Amino acid sequence: MSRRNKRTRGSGNPVQVSIEYKPNSGVFKAFVKSTKEQLDLEELSIVIIDADRTCLSGYSAEHETNYISSYVYNSKKEDITVGVFDNGSYKKLASGKYQDIKGGLEGIKYCKPIFGIVDIGGENMLAELLLSGYSKALFSEWFDSNEDAAYQGVVTFTPSDKLYKYVKKTKTLEEVPEGKKVMNTYLHKLGFTISEVSDDELEEADDLEVVLSKYLNRDGDSDSSRGKAEVVVDSEDDDDDEDLPF
Repeated sequence: MSRRNKRTRGSGNPVQVSIEYKPNSGVFKAFVKSTKEQLDLEELSIVIIDADRTCLSGYSAEHETNYISSYVYNSKKEDITVGVFDNGSYKKLASGKYQDIKGGLEGIKYCKPIFGIVDIGGENMLAELLLSGYSKALFSEWFDSNEDAAYQGVVTFTPSDKLYKYVKKTKTLEEVPEGKKVMNTYLHKLGFTISEVSDDELEEADDLEVVLSKYLNRDGDSDSSRGKAEVVVDSEDDDDDEDLPF
């Protein structure tokens, strides 16, 4: 049976490391839950377990902490619940369709969460990678054409060496000429490749999906609706991904 088809319910957050791609620097920011360690990764290889959902993330300046949200398959048809942990307790801020609630949540980002196995310091860990803006769009387009192969291999995310700028009028990327002054709106775009995965890693992914799906399918209104390891989010570069490709 495909890992994508195993759906069970209930359970707490099993994610061990949270990762977010920073297009400005071309670096993956990783936060290891058990050690509170923050790492910069120049490339990321992941055995994908689940890449079928969307969520919201970002930094709430009002609450001085990161937003947390439920996960949905279709943000136009399903309600997303967003909250924060305030003084140790979960506080629900909004629930509804993304288009209806985003205006009241400053700093919120529409994201693609990718769950899978990553190697951190020689240890396999269950990770959540968050992509937003143009990085999310690039992955979604690639994944639509490579989904079956992606679920049966190791997917490597590689930032480009060259810088690109997003042209809003055409909704495309243009390469930035060498020597031009770097601006904070330039980005390193992601490329994706698939390599062979071992039978042991596929078996481990099968086992972890059972645990992960219990967490992902829980009620989004519960107080622990997305009690995830904190994603490393820098409030100063949280631009609206509908205006910038981040």
